[in-house]
Amino acid sequence: ERCRIVVRRPNVTLIGFEVRDTEEHAVEFVGSPGGVVDRCTFRDNRLDGAFFFRQDGGRAENCVAARNGRHGIWFLGTQNGVAVSNTLSGNGASGIAVGNSPGVILFNNLLAHNGVGLRLTGEGTETVRSDHNLLVGGVIGHRSDATWQEANAGTLEDWQELSGQDPHSLKGDPLLRDPGNGDFQPSAPPTGVWSPAVAAGLWAAEFAGQKAPASDMLGRNRSPAVQSAVGALYAESSGPGSPFATVAMPFDGRLSLGVFDVSGQMVRELLRDYPARKGKRDLY
Repeated sequence: ERCRIVVRRPNVTLIGFEVRDTEEHAVEFVGSPGGVVDRCTFRDNRLDGAFFFRQDGGRAENCVAARNGRHGIWFLGTQNGVAVSNTLSGNGASGIAVGNSPGVILFNNLLAHNGVGLRLTGEGTETVRSDHNLLVGGVIGHRSDATWQEANAGTLEDWQELSGQDPHSLKGDPLLRDPGNGDFQPSAPPTGVWSPAVAAGLWAAEFAGQKAPASDMLGRNRSPAVQSAVGALYAESSGPGSPFATVAMPFDGRLSLGVFDVSGQMVRELLRDYPARKGKRDLY
């Protein structure tokens, strides 16, 4: 099948693979509910990076998909897929494509200089949920379904109106200094622990003249030791027995929660993919 990895069984997780220079897809999940790719890299493949085909569920997180001929991540005929915290750069057709795939969630992804940033086509596009992404370069988004003809959006505002998605997303340069040598992971200021661009003194959150937000997504002011990432929620700790944060889940999904020091390093993971219902949830 000329794919480097093909998964046809349920609940398979691939962690830490690098797949490049294949003739078709780097990774294909087909009929494999619960499939996950985590911290994988897909570069210079002829077609797609991660391809989820005709199944219920499928998740791509913390992955890099760069310079693939077609899509960085593609959900086709797949319901309830998730793409979160991925970096999609220089993919020929689109960074993330969703076709005939209801209930897909696209959050906290960086999409830079793809043919199209986000591509939503076919049935179920109205049930896709996309937000808190950073988009830059070329066509921001494309939508077509039973109620919409083929339509492209070149600005974030046009995309928000066209799709009804990404109300908190930003458009701007993520300052990927050297993507050819692996500088794909930006970091919020003041300290970058991943990106050579940040190590060189560049602020990865300085998009279109706008530095990191002065408050979290609910408008709360940060303490001097905390720098907000795009879409972040935070709260000062208030002592044992009282909630230290409240998360407003916009819809049913999964919640991950960690404690980070001021350099951005996680010091404790509290929750990972915890099923959470829509609404406010106090965290203790």
